[in-house]
Amino acid sequence: MGLMTAWMLRRQGWQVTVYDQAEAFAGSSWAGGGIISPVPPWSYPLPVRQLVAASLRQYPELVAELHGSSGIDPELIRAGLLYLGPFDDAGEDWRSRNAAQLQVGRLNDWLPGAADLPAWQFTNVAQVRNPRLGQALLQAAIRQGVVVHQHSPVRRIHLQAGQVTGLELRSGELQPCRHTVLAAGAWSDIILRNSGLAGLGIKPLRGQMLLWQAPPGCLTHMVTGHGKYLIPRRDGHILGGSTVEDVGFDNATTAAALDEIQHACRQMFPLLKELTLVRQWSGLRPAIAGDIPVIGPMPDTQGLWLNTGHYRNGLGMAPASCELLVSLMTGTKCPLRHEPYAMPEAQPQARPAA
Repeated sequence: MGLMTAWMLRRQGWQVTVYDQAEAFAGSSWAGGGIISPVPPWSYPLPVRQLVAASLRQYPELVAELHGSSGIDPELIRAGLLYLGPFDDAGEDWRSRNAAQLQVGRLNDWLPGAADLPAWQFTNVAQVRNPRLGQALLQAAIRQGVVVHQHSPVRRIHLQAGQVTGLELRSGELQPCRHTVLAAGAWSDIILRNSGLAGLGIKPLRGQMLLWQAPPGCLTHMVTGHGKYLIPRRDGHILGGSTVEDVGFDNATTAAALDEIQHACRQMFPLLKELTLVRQWSGLRPAIAGDIPVIGPMPDTQGLWLNTGHYRNGLGMAPASCELLVSLMTGTKCPLRHEPYAMPEAQPQARPAA
């Protein structure tokens, strides 16, 4: 969110500097799978689905531009997604109203070697290879003139009479500025409260992932069911995930999660038993009550803008989220309404989503 917002603002002529507490794009944006869809869509509120739909329309042109600018291909693939349930009443109702977007069959109808299980195929679902998207976005932003400071964590935002005046880094250095975009993901509330402001109710929820080495074409579709998923990459690698763990800011990996993910993914795609597991990692999602991100101005604070709380769908919502925020900051038109993403009056603690 931070890099993409910075890139879009720079293209509008703004002078933009990014401060990242670690390496740019090394947080949950790097750790996730890159599915451009809420899964399943009926389990998420309309504002989330609207952001994802708008972003999906933008991604082809966005990826082409980033590829051309950076020389790095983010590997946008519209391979579709096979969904294995649960097939509850909400899902059946969604299917009846969106019949053109899915087909009904068996998993091994579309994926030879997979389990013989009932499945729905969502045809209008794409993925992006998020680490490559991050590399391309970082290079494109720098070439556009964005200044990026990595390993430069922000401690707090300085305010005077309700107006942003600067950022205080953890090093003690003060950087003057007139506008600040807070896009710190799971760490957003820490910065707000350090600055004497109300939090948004954002909390970290850990998700662990696995990676298998496979020949290209081994897995031809994304597959998801009962809280787990498999995602094929163009070079053949297969991602498997994910857990949802309320463990604070602990991003360690665990043997229990490895067993849990492997067991579920092998049930969907038994050929995984023959593949080599090459890596396990984790990320901290910015969970927020209601699952709707906060995008727009901080109330009663001039120059402070929010683009955070995207939880499990950050990659899927990013282009539209950043376009909406930039439109508010610059006064340009945007087809999306801002009101659903305004900061809520109350900030209850975020709940783990199913």
